[in-house]
Amino acid sequence: MTTLCFFNFYHNGDLYHSKPFVREVIRAFGKEKVCYAHNKDPKAIEDLTINQLRIEGIPDKTKIVKSIDPDAVFINTWIGSYFDRYEGECTLLFNMKMWADIYSEINSMFNTNLKLNSIENYLPYVDYRKFNVDNVKTYLNEDKKKKVLFCNGPALSGQCQYNGDMNDVINECAKIRSDLTFITTHKIETDLSNIIYTSDIIKSNRCDLNEISYLSKFCSLIVGRNSGPFCFASTGENLNDSNKTFYAFGHQESDCFTMGIDVKSNYIFEKYESYDKIKHTIRKLIEQQ
Repeated sequence: MTTLCFFNFYHNGDLYHSKPFVREVIRAFGKEKVCYAHNKDPKAIEDLTINQLRIEGIPDKTKIVKSIDPDAVFINTWIGSYFDRYEGECTLLFNMKMWADIYSEINSMFNTNLKLNSIENYLPYVDYRKFNVDNVKTYLNEDKKKKVLFCNGPALSGQCQYNGDMNDVINECAKIRSDLTFITTHKIETDLSNIIYTSDIIKSNRCDLNEISYLSKFCSLIVGRNSGPFCFASTGENLNDSNKTFYAFGHQESDCFTMGIDVKSNYIFEKYESYDKIKHTIRKLIEQQ
């Protein structure tokens, strides 16, 4: 029985954005015939509920590898492996192009009839039932303030020239708006009681991106670069929440998953020109909360 094994040797955001497509393949093939090979914590995509493994020896830009022992077809889900075929973007629209090609390859090898559906079907989501969010719920019961989430950890794929933790602007805004809670995904130096670190809420020693995603449901403003936590906070549910604002800054808009599609949230992208400029925008957004 030939196994269909997806692989991706890059970052958690890459795995996350592939999930809606992989779920569609799982529905067609069954969980026992699909697996995923990567080098991240399996907890990142645990809600796929398929076998996860580690493999070596496949170049990162290889699109498809057929193996006899084991009997498997390995298919690359890293978006960068398709940049040589199309003009590269990290958007959902580009993902649709890539997965149309992947579906075509799967259909030719397995005599299936996978077809892409409407774009709304591929906005990512997390099945929070598969994760322990009890500590987040406990925190939310205790803190009733309006919340702002800063995804302030470093971006790992060059999404922005500035990779700092925004310490000064977060502290400044928290002093001015003591009525808000400021949640950061990367610990900063502060003595303010209305700034809290996600790990202090979640209390996990494993990948906690899905728990951060759950926490983001209860935040009115989400700030960050297009990387791990910001990706996991950009669920279809959040993106189509008209009460939410996203502020993404970085090198280019084509790093934004949402570029070119309509969402109901207030989604703002600002090309990074200077740290002072993004601080100015953040202050304005905080004033509006």
